[in-house]
Amino acid sequence: METLPEELFDFILSLAYNEDDHWVDHQLPVFATVSRRWQYNIERRTFRNIRVNTNELEKLGARFTGSFGHRAAALSGIECSIILPCCSDDEVRQRETDQDVEKNNRAISEQLQDLFNFLFLVEQERKRYHSRKRPLALEIRRIEAPTDRELQNQDPERFKATWEQKTSPDYYWSRRWRYNVHSLLQNEVAALPEIQSITYFEVPDYSKKRQLRPGDWIRIAAKFPYLENLKLTFSEHRAYGKKVRRKVRRDFADSLYELVERNPPALHSVTIERNFSVICDEAPP
Repeated sequence: METLPEELFDFILSLAYNEDDHWVDHQLPVFATVSRRWQYNIERRTFRNIRVNTNELEKLGARFTGSFGHRAAALSGIECSIILPCCSDDEVRQRETDQDVEKNNRAISEQLQDLFNFLFLVEQERKRYHSRKRPLALEIRRIEAPTDRELQNQDPERFKATWEQKTSPDYYWSRRWRYNVHSLLQNEVAALPEIQSITYFEVPDYSKKRQLRPGDWIRIAAKFPYLENLKLTFSEHRAYGKKVRRKVRRDFADSLYELVERNPPALHSVTIERNFSVICDEAPP
């Protein structure tokens, strides 16, 4: 087995593994124990794209370093979700307070630091395997807590104090975090290391997800000096109120100016989309 040519390994595995369908649960990894070379060639394929949660990264780092460094070298795409702490059963039926929002802001900042620490480890291993120039895509799918769900046993009229909420669907009152916009701790953002391997960064806007200030996403993107493509989608809702929306928009404009000032040499594609809860949101605040 150890004497088989590399080309033969590639051909055999190409028959069993469709690289374009990388999220399908394949049975190929179970054969990685046949031999060391068999494991190496299988993992070069099965570790090209990974989907992780930030609360898994501490343990995951050991699986991409040292004798497993070839996994880091094989990576071409990472999809990540930022996971926040759970709240109590009683709290899940209540709106988040300012203290709750601040606590989650800190948690998001800490989880983001964990993500960048993992990316830094991956980058160091890629250098060791001479694959640091291989493009690496990063997608941060969502920010959520396991207890993010519809409020339990609540009277919807409680959240219909104004006409704006009365004419809105249940979505406006059914989420504990519904009226909040999260922000990163600025000293934490400044301390993040630069990651040279990331050439594509995307933040999609999934329905019913927590929102981070779009300006903070831009500041994260600025940590990728060789970024080529940036795609950012976010939502705005009248429920935030004019004061919050104006502050968020101003911060977003400032962050874009900061990004332009840095003049990233490789950046050639920027896509920014903003979704609205109702048609009135398209007008200035």
